[in-house]
Order: sequence, then C-alpha cells, then structure tokens
Amino acid sequence: REGIIDFATSAQARSGALSGLSVATEFLAGASLMAVILFFFLKDGAKIWNFLLRPFRGPREAKMRRVGTRTLEVPGGYVRGTAVVALADTVAIGAALLIMQVPLAIPLAMIVFMGAFVPLVGATIAGVLAALVALVAKGPVIALIVVAVVVAV
Repeated sequence: REGIIDFATSAQARSGALSGLSVATEFLAGASLMAVILFFFLKDGAKIWNFLLRPFRGPREAKMRRVGTRTLEVPGGYVRGTAVVALADTVAIGAALLIMQVPLAIPLAMIVFMGAFVPLVGATIAGVLAALVALVAKGPVIALIVVAVVVAV
C-alpha cells in the first residue's frame, strides 16, 4: 500500500500523467481541426478551388481545372469500389453468420464492412474476429466453417 502511495505521489507519476494528458489534448485538438477543415472543404470545396485557380489564365487554367477534377475523381472511384467490395463481403459473411446462428451476426457483419476499408487485410481480420466469436459460442466446427467462408469471400 505504501509503495503504491509513494508511486502515485512521485514525480515519475506526475510526469507520466502530464505526458498522457498532453497526448490526449493534442489528439482532441487535431481531431477537432480535421472536422472543421473537412466541413469547409465539403461545403465550399469548389469555391476554394476556384480561388486557388485565380492566378492562372488560358491553357494553364484549363490544365489546372483538369488536374483538380481528376484529383477528385480518383479517390472517389477508389472509395466507391471499396464500398462495393465491402458490401459484398458484408452480405456474404453476414449471411453465413446468420445461417449458422452465430450470436452478434449483424454487428459482426458491420465490423466486416468497416474493416474492408483497411486495404488488403481489414475484412480478413474482421472475419477472424467473427470466427473467434463463432468458436466461443458455437464450437470449433462452426468456427472453421466461418473461416472457410471468410477465406472464400
């Protein structure tokens, strides 16, 4: 007990607490700043882009407009494609979980959907989580079937 009290009142504990508070504050400030900037980019993105193009005239302005348009199209296409793949993963794995009556099938399917946005491994890791839930709730045979479905998808 005395050791715990000594540690809690020590300079090392104060320094660790201040460091943790500093990191948490920086994270919250960064997240808030990101949300505000995202809001304005979504609300006034075209106006901002037009403002940035004001110094350009003629062929350079046309080229910069094409660059801006293409810059928006590429990530948009990537997100749409990833969403389609994520939806397919979610429907297939979620249906398998529902058919096998694994508890929390719908929340697990939603985790698979969100995980699919992590390139290469996201949906697989989320599927492994579903397999672990199936292992605990239904046993190893159902868990192996879930793993097979995840790998097949």
